[in-house]
Amino acid sequence: MKISFIKCQGSGNDFILVDETIYRYNFSEEQRSEISKALCRRSGKIGADGILFYIKDHHADARMRIFNPDGSEASMCGNGIRCIARHARDITKKESMYIAANTSLYETHHQPDLFPGVHSYSVKIHTVSFNKNEVPVKWNKDILVDELIPELSDRFRFTAVSMGNPHIVAMTNEENMEELIRIGKIANTNIILFPEGVNVSFCRVKEPHSLVVTTYERGVGITKSCGTAMSASAIVSCKLRLYPFGEFIDVYNNGGMVRCRPFVDDAGKYEVILFGNATFEYEAEVEIDFSKPNEFSFKMVKEYGEEKEIYYRSVKGTRF
Repeated sequence: MKISFIKCQGSGNDFILVDETIYRYNFSEEQRSEISKALCRRSGKIGADGILFYIKDHHADARMRIFNPDGSEASMCGNGIRCIARHARDITKKESMYIAANTSLYETHHQPDLFPGVHSYSVKIHTVSFNKNEVPVKWNKDILVDELIPELSDRFRFTAVSMGNPHIVAMTNEENMEELIRIGKIANTNIILFPEGVNVSFCRVKEPHSLVVTTYERGVGITKSCGTAMSASAIVSCKLRLYPFGEFIDVYNNGGMVRCRPFVDDAGKYEVILFGNATFEYEAEVEIDFSKPNEFSFKMVKEYGEEKEIYYRSVKGTRF
């Protein structure tokens, strides 16, 4: 089977975007999983943090389905949905769109460039909940806010929050990658504590109004960035009264930077607007035989070299 795709990234979180509306691939669920495992392998010809399937939807401008490198399906991706929004805008010519993901609709907008020449979009993440059943996590209280989880660590205090996918965030001044990996692996193999797995982030405050976030992503491992993890970290920082709700917070990671604006209304409903880049790197096609998917052939079709260079040049001086 021949598959055309766009290699793209949001805040360094890179994806393979496959448009099913144009090519009508009609993949089976097993094929989606096999494609993801084969094409996302970092030791292979492409490598990515996941595959975005762009699909028609009767109630939205488009639907996003995202599969991880291990072949599992994710429920939401803040960086990926901006890339989907850009592709949708190229097709529909709309500045504002609704993108479906899992069981929710997300409002997206084309935004002024975050940096000069860097294509930028926003997504409103309204599926925010601190209820332990939404994460979900086995806990003896209704919420988990700035608490020790003995099964994970006797030093780091975590807050659990759902962004449409599950997260735990620890506010810490440490940059301890080994400890993050250790905790991430435990949290994603302890099915009693986290029956659906969880994204784990270490977050530290950087003045003024900025955070630095590192994430162990469910189904991925350590990643350059995770849009929902950065959004979760921003809203947790407000929940813990480190920053006020309603203000912009710049969130930095190994892939660059996004801008978050967390809100809470009078009824206690939480939302985050996530602003960031949606950068195309190249278009290509592969020929894949599902009896031996790792042996696919690769052909470059179009490169977005200048666009890619502008992004990395713009964020080069922003990393902490």
